[in-house]
Amino acid sequence: MQTPIRHPAILAVSLTPVPILEDGAQWVSSALACLDQAASQPFDMVLIRGTVARGAARADLVELVQCLRHHPACQAVPVLAVLDDWHRDLIADLEKAGLNWVDVRPGQEALVPSELFDLATRYPVRFDIRRLLSRLCPYLNASVFEGEVEVTTCGACGNRLVLGGQRLRLVCRTPGHRHCGYFKEARQQS
Repeated sequence: MQTPIRHPAILAVSLTPVPILEDGAQWVSSALACLDQAASQPFDMVLIRGTVARGAARADLVELVQCLRHHPACQAVPVLAVLDDWHRDLIADLEKAGLNWVDVRPGQEALVPSELFDLATRYPVRFDIRRLLSRLCPYLNASVFEGEVEVTTCGACGNRLVLGGQRLRLVCRTPGHRHCGYFKEARQQS
């Protein structure tokens, strides 16, 4: 007699308007509902879709991870956050809060929790926070102007260079940042 295949119990929450495909995962639509379910039922993983948008959404994401890590019923459950963009400060804050894994995917891409669980458990290095942070230039800074507009600037040149588009993708988010003269010069000066 064959034993039935056990599918992982996944709790998924989307803190963005983009849905997560259910595919057997239990889906909730708020941080509070996520914490309630995680504390009352055993899960193999908690999947959080978050955004790097400023304000309450970012703070809610970090607070949810902190709450999951401090609640006795779900301390040991791995948490994977899928963000819609790269953001050094947010990823570092999530790591401090106790996040296990992080992934960055375009905001409109649908997520399949069972596939992410399979990837994260088979190839955890792909979602390793330290590895992903190492891809981001250490001189990237998020600066806020006029109270609401956030721009990414280059600390290697005294935050006088605003970064975005291709330069940010092809130079600042690459291992070693070997194509960036500002990075090389700043490293030589320190």
